[in-house]
Amino acid sequence: MKGISLVNLVGTYGIRLSTDQELIEHNSRTSSMKHLNNNNTILHEDSLNLPNSCTVYQAELTAITYACRQLTNYTNKHIIIWTDSLSSSNSLTTLITKNSTVKYCLDILNQIGAHNQVELRWIKAHSGLWGNERANELAKHRTTSTTTIARPIPQAYINKLINDKVHKLNPSLV
Repeated sequence: MKGISLVNLVGTYGIRLSTDQELIEHNSRTSSMKHLNNNNTILHEDSLNLPNSCTVYQAELTAITYACRQLTNYTNKHIIIWTDSLSSSNSLTTLITKNSTVKYCLDILNQIGAHNQVELRWIKAHSGLWGNERANELAKHRTTSTTTIARPIPQAYINKLINDKVHKLNPSLV
C-alpha cells in the first residue's frame, strides 16, 4: 500500500504537504493524502489504488503529483512538499530525465510553481512530523476506492515477469 499525506497551510499563505507509502498484501499500493490549513483543519484526505506493478518510488511520485493537482487553483501561497522518499526528491531536482512519471510530476510542480512559491523537502521517515506520521497512518489503511490509477509498467517489473517465466519453464536455470 502506498500512502501520502499532503499537509497544512503554513502561516497565512502557505500549504504544507507530506507523503508516505506502505506495502500491503499482494504488493498492492495505495496513496493517501491530506491537506491541512493553518488551523490544522483537514482540507482534503484521499487514497489512491495503484497497480501491483507499481514501485514504491513510482507510488511516491504519483502521490506528490496527485496532491499537487489538488493545488492548481491556489495562487500566492508558500507550498512545502515533505517526502520521506530521497529517491523521489532527488529525481525531481535533476535537470534531465526520461522517466515519464518524473516528467508528469515535474509538469504539475511547474504548473503550481508558476503562481506559488514551491519547496520540495526531504524528511527522515517516522521522525515525528505530524503530516508525515498522518500520511503513514493513512497509508496503512486500505482505501475504499475501487478505482486503480493507471501507471506505466516499470522495466524492473517486466524483467521480473520474464525471469519468473523463464525459471518456471526451465527450473534448472538459476
